[in-house]
Amino acid sequence: IYKAAYKAYSEVLEFENTEGNLGDLRRKAISQIARLCVENDEPEKAITAVNAAFEKDPALKDSPRLNSILLDCYYRVGDNNAVIKQAEEII
Repeated sequence: IYKAAYKAYSEVLEFENTEGNLGDLRRKAISQIARLCVENDEPEKAITAVNAAFEKDPALKDSPRLNSILLDCYYRVGDNNAVIKQAEEII
């Protein structure tokens, strides 16, 4: 189920159009991908996925949910410098 869900959400991210509801759908998709990775004890994979989404669509950086997920993942992997930097981004 994890791999199928991950694949389905990843396909949503492949759309180039970020207008309107599709932007919201992309935000939800990357949030679900990150959640799946964390639940599967792969916070590093979640960090990579969220940062890749940020690079592809900089508007996603305004998402409090995605920034909180990143903060949690950095904490889980023990990257204290990234935790501090991400906390500053949220504040």
